Amino acid sequence: MADNCGSDGICGENMRQAVGIVLINKDNLVFFGRRVGRGSRKNNIKYSCIWQMPQGGIEIGENPTDAVYRELMEEAGTNNVEQIAESSGWFEYIIPNDMRRKNSRFVGQRQKWFLFRFMGRDEEFNLDYVGTREFGTWKWADANTVIKRSIYFKRKLYIDVFNEFSRYVDFGIENRSENIKNSD
Repeated sequence: MADNCGSDGICGENMRQAVGIVLINKDNLVFFGRRVGRGSRKNNIKYSCIWQMPQGGIEIGENPTDAVYRELMEEAGTNNVEQIAESSGWFEYIIPNDMRRKNSRFVGQRQKWFLFRFMGRDEEFNLDYVGTREFGTWKWADANTVIKRSIYFKRKLYIDVFNEFSRYVDFGIENRSENIKNSD
């Protein structure tokens, strides 16, 4: 568990404890999914237009390693992966007030990130594995596209995660301010 996190999965300042996944293929492109719309729109951003890397909460009694493999199955329908690295620390992001779920006790997430290489064929991905899709579609993308197409409040986190894992993979990050500006 992260420092400052209780047994209920809530970290200091009401941050949800979670894992994030950088899943790369043999060409070092990143798995990038478009979220399934839930019929709502906040801050003029339709949820079905949000692209992100797989992530999810750590359940009570679960450790980050168990959570990351569960999330891989839930979101991508595969665990045909090889772990390359785990982040040395925890990364955080705050969800803007107007983007938070109504009555949620969480203001953001504190995430442990993992870098995996996908070892299979694209046909192995099964977005319907658990019955309720997180992603409507997915694609392989270079890291700069992942940053630029992601929701604005996750861009700096993505840059930081790619930079941490850059000793294992050359992501070619363009670490410029236009990657993280609030253009959505």
